[in-house]
Amino acid sequence: RVPVGTIVFNSGQLVVDLKEKNQQLLIAKGGRGGRGNTVFKTLRNTAPRIAEKGEPGESFTLDLELKLLADVGLVGCPNAGKSTFLSRVSSAHPKVADYPFTTLSPNLGVAAVGDVHVVIADIPGLIEGAHEGRGLGDEFLRHIQRTKVIIHLVDINGFENKTAYENYRVINKELKQYSAQLAKKSMLIAVNKMDLTDSDKKLAAFKRHLKGKKIFPLSGVTGKGVQELLRAAVKALMAVPEEEPLLESTAAVKKYVYEPEFSVVKEEDNVFVIRGAKVERLAAMTDFNQEETLTRFQNILKKMGIEKALKEQGISPGDTVRIGEQELIYEK
Repeated sequence: RVPVGTIVFNSGQLVVDLKEKNQQLLIAKGGRGGRGNTVFKTLRNTAPRIAEKGEPGESFTLDLELKLLADVGLVGCPNAGKSTFLSRVSSAHPKVADYPFTTLSPNLGVAAVGDVHVVIADIPGLIEGAHEGRGLGDEFLRHIQRTKVIIHLVDINGFENKTAYENYRVINKELKQYSAQLAKKSMLIAVNKMDLTDSDKKLAAFKRHLKGKKIFPLSGVTGKGVQELLRAAVKALMAVPEEEPLLESTAAVKKYVYEPEFSVVKEEDNVFVIRGAKVERLAAMTDFNQEETLTRFQNILKKMGIEKALKEQGISPGDTVRIGEQELIYEK
């Protein structure tokens, strides 16, 4: 079981994007069960002492990446008031404190705007160099790729000796450097902490740099301007197409390589390694403690031409033969 929004990769190739609830995918198949001795019964041998072990199932390593599913993503510098905003508009209770990096992991909340319910993701504060992983920024930025609308929350007092506008530019630059597609998303600019002293003067200075752009002044503490911003977010959501490409195509041209049924390679210390899907599966399913089963295994190798190939490689009695995880001693 994995959360909705999990993306599955195999060797860097996209396998599936689990975007829907109860979506299922068969990743690996189990091996078939081994056959009992009745299958090997013949007119001459009515009670064979032969049985197979179960076939090993498929096994490999997958990479799982979670990208939260949300309608709106809150981005901004640390301490911009994103968590306060989320706690005011939803029932979410993220940690709120007056120091940077209070939020260490994304939080989700659901805001009701009339009859419309909007899922909002509070992304931890971003800093310069976030797209390269500074401050775990790359870990947080991937969650914004899922959102349809971005609310860029700006602290009117600035952050780290930078003005509100300078921080606004830093965050936008990080979004663009992380993903050109991310930078094209619909963005609402909201200036927070308008309840503080001299905020009006600082807002006027901020607006002078962004002439022609709609700015939403608000206070997450008092709630002033919050509903207007939410209504604008809903309006922006309605304008976004239903399906938006979330990932760049990872499809690659498939190449089919036809290999021989088996191969025999002589290694150091007179070890002969036999490779091949069929023979390795046969070895894994063979119980070498049963004499009749071992005889059957040897006959199959002979029919496949493996015994001949071993002799051509110069095998001698006492040499080691390795098939998968099995090691056998060759006897003439």
